[in-house]
Amino acid sequence: MDQEAGPRSPEAGAGGHVWYRGHGWWEGRRGFPWLGLLLVALGAALGVEEFDARIDTSHSLALFAGLVFSAAFALGWSSWSGLPAALLTGWGLARVLQDLGYIAGTGWTALLVGAAFLAVYLIALTRHGGRHGWALWLGLALVALGATQIALREIPGLPPLDAFVLPAILIVLGAYLVVRALRSRTG
Repeated sequence: MDQEAGPRSPEAGAGGHVWYRGHGWWEGRRGFPWLGLLLVALGAALGVEEFDARIDTSHSLALFAGLVFSAAFALGWSSWSGLPAALLTGWGLARVLQDLGYIAGTGWTALLVGAAFLAVYLIALTRHGGRHGWALWLGLALVALGATQIALREIPGLPPLDAFVLPAILIVLGAYLVVRALRSRTG
């Protein structure tokens, strides 16, 4: 079967290995070893439950898979992996810490996912030429939302600001995008 090489078709690389969009599933110099590292993450997640039964396997799998995506992003092997790195690492870390009893209540997931997005932004500044500015705004919004939820729960007598934080964040972010669009049209 003769396949035409295109953006979605597999291509035979050096040594007969099949490559898809320049990433090797098995090994090679050109791609990130996704399959191998994701299998390591799965094995580690299955092993964690044996060491501490309080930790749910799906939570540790999310954390370890997020760390695999984080490594690919930080090493500059995959610029698209910042989004799954932040989501999986932040969510997985929040859930594992809750499983262990170190944190409880609302706000922690938003705070940790937001912190992971801020890490993606900082890594992008050094590795990817700053093309991930969206991660800064999303990270700041999630950190503010999570910190507000935690503060409302932990500080007695604090007025209920959480009903206003998300709308305020959305209004400020939307206004920024509108002003930026108007500036680019006029200047």
